[in-house]
Amino acid sequence: MNCISRYVVDEEDIAFEYELQRTPLSIVTWKRYLEKWESQKRPLSHLVWLYERFCRQFANQEDIWCSYLRWMVHERKFDNLTIYQRFIHILEGFSAGCEELCFLMMEFATSEYQLEMIRHVLDVSLRKLGADSHWKIWEMVFKFLEEKMLPLTEFGDSQDEYQDEQERMEVLIYKSLFGEEEEQDAPDIWSSHILQRYIKIAPNWNLHNSLQKLASTKDHKAVHALYQQYLNHGNELEATLEIPYSLQLNYLKALDYLQQDEKYEALLRQLQTVFPGKSTEFTIMWAKHERKRSRFHHVTEILENAMESTSDLKSFTTIYEFESLVERLYLENLVEELKANPDLQKDAQEKFELSAHLSHLQNLIETHSLRLNDLKIRQNPNSVETWRHRATLFQTFEDKCNVYAKSILTIDPSRVFVPGSLATIWCEYATLYWNAKAFDTAKEIWDRALRVPFPHLKDLETIWISWTEHEIVQNGIKRGLQILETALQVPDAPEEVLEKYKKSAKKMPAQAIVFTSLALWSLYLDLQEASIIDQRDQVERTSSTYETMIHLKVATPMHFIQYAHFLQDHTDDKIKGFQVYERALSFFPKETQYEIWKVYLREATDAIGKLSTESIRDLFDHALETLVPNGIDCRPIFILYSDFEEKNGLSKRSVDILLRGCHSMSRDSNMWEKCVSKAHRLLGGEAARPYYEECLQSIPSPKVIPQALAFAEMETQLGELTRAREILKYGAQLLHPSKNHELWEYWEELELQNGDKESYKTMLKLKRKLENELTVNTELESQKEGNVEFIAASQKKTPLNPEEIDLNI
Repeated sequence: MNCISRYVVDEEDIAFEYELQRTPLSIVTWKRYLEKWESQKRPLSHLVWLYERFCRQFANQEDIWCSYLRWMVHERKFDNLTIYQRFIHILEGFSAGCEELCFLMMEFATSEYQLEMIRHVLDVSLRKLGADSHWKIWEMVFKFLEEKMLPLTEFGDSQDEYQDEQERMEVLIYKSLFGEEEEQDAPDIWSSHILQRYIKIAPNWNLHNSLQKLASTKDHKAVHALYQQYLNHGNELEATLEIPYSLQLNYLKALDYLQQDEKYEALLRQLQTVFPGKSTEFTIMWAKHERKRSRFHHVTEILENAMESTSDLKSFTTIYEFESLVERLYLENLVEELKANPDLQKDAQEKFELSAHLSHLQNLIETHSLRLNDLKIRQNPNSVETWRHRATLFQTFEDKCNVYAKSILTIDPSRVFVPGSLATIWCEYATLYWNAKAFDTAKEIWDRALRVPFPHLKDLETIWISWTEHEIVQNGIKRGLQILETALQVPDAPEEVLEKYKKSAKKMPAQAIVFTSLALWSLYLDLQEASIIDQRDQVERTSSTYETMIHLKVATPMHFIQYAHFLQDHTDDKIKGFQVYERALSFFPKETQYEIWKVYLREATDAIGKLSTESIRDLFDHALETLVPNGIDCRPIFILYSDFEEKNGLSKRSVDILLRGCHSMSRDSNMWEKCVSKAHRLLGGEAARPYYEECLQSIPSPKVIPQALAFAEMETQLGELTRAREILKYGAQLLHPSKNHELWEYWEELELQNGDKESYKTMLKLKRKLENELTVNTELESQKEGNVEFIAASQKKTPLNPEEIDLNI
C-alpha cells in the first residue's frame, strides 16, 4: 500500500486504479493511464513502475513487451546495458513466441554499433527462436556486416591511401630496398568470428558468398583454414573451374600474407593454366609478391619470361610498362637514398646491383621495337613483312644474316598467301651476300630458293629475275641470258604438264610451270633484243623465242606487235610482220582484235609499196566485217580507210566509206560532221546536198543544229537563198529560240545582208510564233548540272502536320 501511495498522487490516478480493479484486462485502460502519466511528465521511475505492471498483467503478450522496450529505446535516458539487461529479463519469461522481441533488440544493438551486445543478442536469439526464424536474425547481422563493418576493412586498405599505382609501387620498392616491413592491414576479427559461425551452418547455395565475405575481413588465417575445409575437404586448394575464380584469388592472397611462398607459387602457376585469360594479371601479381620479398632478380626473370611467351599485344604492353616502371622506380629510389645517406655509397654497387639494373632499364628502352617484333612473329610466324622489318632492326651483317636464315627456316611456304612476298626474303638474303662480294654464297642461296615448293609462280619469277639482274650488272647480258634459258626450259609435253597442274588445284609446286612465266619470257626477250648487233643468228634465236611464246600461249597482244616490229626492223621482208598480225587476230577476242587491227591497218597503209591497194582494201573490209557486227566502235578504222581512199584519188569512195560508218553509228554527230565536211570539200556543194539531207534526218534534234547551219551556209554560198531559208526554218523549229541563239543570229545576219524588209519580218514572225508554241521541258532542264530542280505543282504536297485538316474553301 505504501508502494502504491508513492505513485498514485491524485484523484484521477485513483479513478484509473479503481477502473483497473474492475477491468484488469482492458488494454485500452492501461494505455490511457500511461498516456496520462506521460502527458503529466511524471518521473521516469513512475513510468517504469506503471509499464512493468502493465506488462506483467499481460505477461504472455509479446507486442506489449515490445512496446515497453521501444519506449525505453526511444526515451534515450537508459544506458545500453540497462536496456540489454531488461531484454534478457523479459526473455526469461518466454519459452517461445519472442521473435519480434529478438528482432527489436538486434535492430537496437546494430544501430548502436554495440558489437558485444550484437554477439550476445545473436546467441540468445538463436537459443530462443525456432530454426525457421534463424535466417531472419542472421540476415540482420549480415546487413550490419555488409553496410557497416566490411567497408571499414575495404576502405582501410593501406594501399588505397596512395593516389595511383606508381606512387604505391614507389613506396613498396623503397620499403623492400631498405628493409622496412610492409604494413599489414589489421583484420576484422569480430566480423570474421561471426562469419565463421555462420559458415558452419550455411546452406550450400550461400556458402561461396559467405566465404567471399570472410575474405573481406582480411583475416587471412581464417580464410586459409576455412577455404581448405569447405572447398577442398581440408586439403590445400588447387586451381579448378569448379570453384569461383574470386575465391581462388582470395586463397592466393591469403598464402601471400601468410608467407607460404612455395604454395603460393604452385597455386599461381595452376591458376595461369586454368585461367589463361588472366595470365597477365597473375604475372603482375607474382612479380609484386617477389618484390615484397626483396627478390628483385626473380621479378625481372618472371616479367621477362612472361613477355617472351605472350602473344597478345595488350598483355605485352602491360608487362613491358610494368617492368619499365619497376626498374625506373628502383633506380630513382636508390639514387635518392644514396644522395641523402652517403654511408650507403660504400657498398651500394655490390649490395644493390646498381649497374645491372641500369643496364637492364637501358636494354628495355632500346629493344622495345625488337621485342614488339618478337610478339608479331609469335602471333604469325609466317608474316613475311614482319621478318623483313626485323632484319632492319639489326645493324651488323652477321645479325641480318641470322634473321634471314631463321625466317626461311620458320616460314611455311604454303601459309604465305601473298604471291611473291616470300621470295623477297630469299632475294634480300642473297643480295646481302652479293653486296658483300660473297658471290658464290649468294648464288647458292638463289639456287636453294629455287628448290622451295612455292605455291605461287610469282615467287619463282622474283627469284629468277633478282638473280638475273645481279648477274647482268656483274657479268653482262650473256650471263643473264644463260640463267633465263635455264629457267625457261620447255618440257617435252607442255600441254600435259599444264593440264596436270590445273587438276592438282595448285597443290603442285610452281616449279612445274615456270616455263609459262610471262615476266621471265618478257625479260628474256628484252635481253635478246638488246644483244642484237646485226647478228643473223641472234635474230633467228629471238624469232624462235617469240614463236615459243606463241606456241605456249603466253604471248600478249603487245608481244605480237613487238614481234611484228622486230621482223620489220631486222629483216627485209615486211610481209612477215603482217603475217604475225594475222596470226594474232586468231588468238584474242574481238575487243583485243580491234586494238591489233588499228596498228595493223595503220602500218599497212604506210607500206603501199609492199601491199597492193586491193589487198589493203580487203584488210579494211575484213576488219569492219569482223568488228562492226559485234558492236565495237570502229570510228578510227572508218576514218583511216576514208583517208586511204582519198590518197588514192577516189573522193566519192572516200566519202561513202564515212557514210558507211555513219550508218553503223547513225546517231554519232561527230562522224556525220566528218562525213558532210569531207563531202563538201571533196565533192562540192551540189554533190554534198544528199549527205547533208541524210545527216539532218539521222542526228538527234539538239545535236543537228551545227550541221543545219553548215548546210545553210553552203547553200548561201551557192546563191540558193530560198533553200538556205528553208533549212534555217527547219532547224529553228527543232529548239526553243532561247536555246537556239547561234542559228537565229546567223539567220538575222543572212537577212540583213541578202534579204529585204518582208523576209526579215517573216523571220521575226516565225521566231515569235515559236517562242509562244514551243515549250521548254523544265523537268529535263532542271536535272542538268548547276540547275535547280523544281517540283511540279500538280504533285500532292505532304503536310508538315499529319493531323492537318484540308478545308475545301
